[in-house]
Amino acid sequence: MQTKREQLQQELTLPPPLETLIPEDHYLRRLNQVLDLSFVHEAVRDRYCADNGRPSVDPEVVLRLFILQALTGISSVRELMREVQLHLGYRWFIGYRLDEKRPDHSTLSRALDRFGDEVFNRLFAHSIAQCQPSGLIEGKVLHVDATTIRADLSCARARQENAPDADARFGRFADGTKQPGYKQHMVADDQSRVVLSVAVTPANVNESGELPRVLDEATTHLPAPPEAVCADTAYAGGTNAAVCEARGVHLISPPAPPRCVNVGEHHGALVRLRAASRTHEFKMLYRRQSPVIEGLFAEGKQWHGLRRAWRRGLRKMRVQCLLIAAVINFKRLITLPPLWNGSNNPFLRVMACLRRAISLMTSRKLPNYGLAPKG
Repeated sequence: MQTKREQLQQELTLPPPLETLIPEDHYLRRLNQVLDLSFVHEAVRDRYCADNGRPSVDPEVVLRLFILQALTGISSVRELMREVQLHLGYRWFIGYRLDEKRPDHSTLSRALDRFGDEVFNRLFAHSIAQCQPSGLIEGKVLHVDATTIRADLSCARARQENAPDADARFGRFADGTKQPGYKQHMVADDQSRVVLSVAVTPANVNESGELPRVLDEATTHLPAPPEAVCADTAYAGGTNAAVCEARGVHLISPPAPPRCVNVGEHHGALVRLRAASRTHEFKMLYRRQSPVIEGLFAEGKQWHGLRRAWRRGLRKMRVQCLLIAAVINFKRLITLPPLWNGSNNPFLRVMACLRRAISLMTSRKLPNYGLAPKG
């Protein structure tokens, strides 16, 4: 028998709690289990007036909205807030009821200036710290590289004297063209592709000169210095080889064939690097460089909005990169089985520590490539 549904009539109904509508295995629920943003209120306390002005949007809600932006790759905050209005999971994630008015899109723009860098630096550091107890980070082999990010302005406006984005510079992109943009320099762990360091420069900066800075930052998140750092041929210079030798790290970066012999201050380190690059072990490690680091860049650009700047200015570009890197790290954590993802259950924490100890005892010992010995 054919039936026809009557048109929905407006009537008073009590909606169920949002908690009951979010599936137990939804990625936002798993992300919420490992996300600890309790540091936010203390970090921004001095940015708000204690006894005057209108009540603000909860700073933790603002940071959760920024995380959602990096998670979804939505570049426009207006579009992001429209999605929050429609998506029950997003509302639940920021802690808003169905009948509660969402924050205005301008709240995020103002908060970006109000928060400064500290909040986003701590969020990124927190994402790394969350991965460490679960045994995700081996820390023996690291990968470093840089990728270009298109600035949010046209080539014509970038050439103007008073360009809207004064920090963007013309650089060569993957398709061979020169466009205004930035470079993101990244260090990642070989074992699980957890991001350990992020730096942002204008697109015309040579990436090889950023190796000491990003390597030192990555090392601060590790219990011991790495044994090797893999990079492409752009990093294979005498200066970088000497920098890595001084830190007791093997540089896995094949030098280009010399056109002429130029004996400089670090020529000895470059000679040793050329000799090491002929070994089988060197070549095997270098083969892992592109899948790991290029895979991370592809993930960021395809899913999280790393292809183009959301906002203008070097500082805001850095915030975008920190948010995306933190989200990528949280993704690594929430894809682990519940046994290893940082559960508060004491037994599970003991098991996670045991897993990490076994990983350290059985991890590979890298051979010496003729470079300076560690220590």
